[in-house]
Amino acid sequence: MPPIQQQQTSRTGLITALVFAIVFAVGFLVWAIMSSADANKLQTQNDAMRNKYQKVIAESSVGNVADLQAGMSADPDKPRTGTLVDAAIEQRKEILAMLNGDRDGSEKKAIDDYNATLAAIKAEPALKDAAIPETAGMTVAVKALIAKAKNDADALAKAKSDLMAANQSLQQAIETNKAEIAKRDQAVTDA
Repeated sequence: MPPIQQQQTSRTGLITALVFAIVFAVGFLVWAIMSSADANKLQTQNDAMRNKYQKVIAESSVGNVADLQAGMSADPDKPRTGTLVDAAIEQRKEILAMLNGDRDGSEKKAIDDYNATLAAIKAEPALKDAAIPETAGMTVAVKALIAKAKNDADALAKAKSDLMAANQSLQQAIETNKAEIAKRDQAVTDA
């Protein structure tokens, strides 16, 4: 008897389905391995980037970039543009320019200049009465010197006023003495 055709077709279909399932499974396995490798690579890159940028900005501040930029600006309503690092560099340059006039100076130079200036103020005998606290910043020191200069100017103005009053009294005394001398001279001449 000849073989039944349906069994042959059924076997061929089964083998085809099995081959297709194996190819599909191998393809899926290759795709899964590649996806896993890509995911691991991306996770490694993400971790490296996160570690790198945690040195620049704290994780808690990442959501507040606009607030940080506003805080680094002289006018919070007009925050600095660019990256936070650019804003910090610009802020640093502005502060250094205000402290010692050198936008490109270093923090060490600014601190050394500040300490030298405070030492010179404390060493100056004319400024001994300036009330500058030990932990004063440059602004507090300048305000103390302004107050000292104002007090000295007021004292000088009072001294000038007192001198003028004393000169007027002296001139009156001289005039009175001249008048008395003239009277006595007249009395001597009459006698």
